[in-house]
Amino acid sequence: MVRPGSFTCSDAGRPYLREQPEAFRFTAFRVPKQALGVSDGDLRAATGTLFSGTSGTSALVAGFLHRLAEQAAGLDPYTAHQLALTTTDLLAVLVRERRGRLDPQAPEHVRGMLARVREYVLRHLGDPALCPERIAADHHVSVRYLHKLFRAEGTTVGRWILRERLERCRRELARPAPAAPTVAAVAQRWGFVSTSHFSRAFRAAYGMAPRDWQAGATGGGAAGQDLA
Repeated sequence: MVRPGSFTCSDAGRPYLREQPEAFRFTAFRVPKQALGVSDGDLRAATGTLFSGTSGTSALVAGFLHRLAEQAAGLDPYTAHQLALTTTDLLAVLVRERRGRLDPQAPEHVRGMLARVREYVLRHLGDPALCPERIAADHHVSVRYLHKLFRAEGTTVGRWILRERLERCRRELARPAPAAPTVAAVAQRWGFVSTSHFSRAFRAAYGMAPRDWQAGATGGGAAGQDLA
């Protein structure tokens, strides 16, 4: 039973039945499966199950989606695009948690804190001043505890921030011409102070320079296909 505030996920590629015995109203978000970056197994574990809107990570996601639905009509295209990216990231976290990829043995409040921190980071990725000290202070936890949260996920705060910034830069650089932005503009928009540092980090992550990736992606070349 899906009650007000809770939600479910369905896969358009799998048949399902929704029974509605009485008057109802609901909001639906349609998300491309490939944008989530999760496996089919992870997605199957999340479809057809109930997500609570009152506790845990799912309550955080439900609140975000509710506010997004209320304000979507008044958003400018750029802001809408960035919030769409945040939406897919939050849903991916939720799907992986349901599959047990976020350490199901951890207490609920620990997983909830990690989800809140991730949402905060995703909303502030473009701020070059984003750092562990600021994240910890804004969540009223110690820097040591913050590092412990991410260490349990097999990464560090800094590496996770860098990975998320690079992924957004990669997506934005694939924007087709004539809307294709410059490499420097994309790097600055996502919190990189130095274009040269961004280029080195991008090459280390994806095996090519950001300009080469952009040329391949926007021109439909093999480079874009390999990394899509």
